[in-house]
Amino acid sequence: MRMRNKLWILGVLILMITISCYDDKGNYSYQDPDSVLPLEIDGLPKDTSFMLFSEVELTPKITGIENEDDFQFTWYTYQLYASGFIPQRDTLAKTKDLSFIMEYPAGNQYQLVFEAKEKKTGLAIQKKILMRVTSEYSKGWFILEDENGMTDMDFILEDGTVRENLLTERLGERMKGEAVKLVYMNGRYTDEEVAEDGTVTILESLQALHILTTQDMKTLNPGNLSVLKNFDEEFYNVPSVAAPQNMDASGGDIVLINAGRLHSLYGMSNNVGKFGVGKTGPGELASDMLFHAYAYTYAMLFSRETKSFVMGGSSSESDKVQEFLPEDGGKVGVSTSNMDKDLICMLQRTWASSVTKGWALMIRRNFILQILLLVGNRIL
Repeated sequence: MRMRNKLWILGVLILMITISCYDDKGNYSYQDPDSVLPLEIDGLPKDTSFMLFSEVELTPKITGIENEDDFQFTWYTYQLYASGFIPQRDTLAKTKDLSFIMEYPAGNQYQLVFEAKEKKTGLAIQKKILMRVTSEYSKGWFILEDENGMTDMDFILEDGTVRENLLTERLGERMKGEAVKLVYMNGRYTDEEVAEDGTVTILESLQALHILTTQDMKTLNPGNLSVLKNFDEEFYNVPSVAAPQNMDASGGDIVLINAGRLHSLYGMSNNVGKFGVGKTGPGELASDMLFHAYAYTYAMLFSRETKSFVMGGSSSESDKVQEFLPEDGGKVGVSTSNMDKDLICMLQRTWASSVTKGWALMIRRNFILQILLLVGNRIL
């Protein structure tokens, strides 16, 4: 009985506390923010674009300030629509007027913020500006061209104007080998910048333009065509032969075929944009592939040695190129392993998160042509 009385008293106390909290209307006084810090910021755009390497000058007009020495002014930015990393605040100035040279990567969008904070109270008012960074290559088409076994790149503007031989113009020379492929990444690429004193800075969410030739590979900044990586810098362990054959990318995931071996980069890993060791598997791979990205990135490939379709992924856990098994286990339709055919080419038909479709044009060893339709992970 004594225990019951204690429990009953405890229950009453909890109920009284709950009711008292519910009935408490508060003892607060509310003020209009404009009356607490009666400032207005004008003279700044809601959104604007700046050309890469241009001089940016912004002068806000602030009404309501009697003495500017009573306030601390700050300009800072952070990247919008970041994926795979946390955007970092970058302070540009601690003055009322802003003046700096635009060096942020072209193609990205940023939130530019101007803040006026009263030193005595710590109260602040902000003005936000949507800022886009453009370059002379923001709108148009990059095109690879080769002549006498050397590759260069042209750019066609929207009005049809052609700027020729950009690699020679910007890098001082053409690339060795015939043109293979251009791969553009609109963000999610990572690079490292090493200063003279050895300090390493990781640069995240970059745009990248990968150029592949039969004998070389470079990764450029598409905003100014500066070199991010040469072939030897693309790998942790540099392959003995430079023979890029194919590449594709989705998000931060990249798969590359070089000299018949598959290399990959998993974008969600802690990386600096370098490929790992070539994946082990059933012999030399053909240069064509079907590319599929869903959670992890996968590629359907063809082994020249075993005459079999195989699969390779971008995940670091997938260090092998494995035999491709149809959904029915090979019991129905055409077997995909140890075929009596060789691959002429594979062409992507559709690209989707759930199902990827493509064509494979095959030739029998007795030179009879066949066309096989690859549907997702089945061959009909």
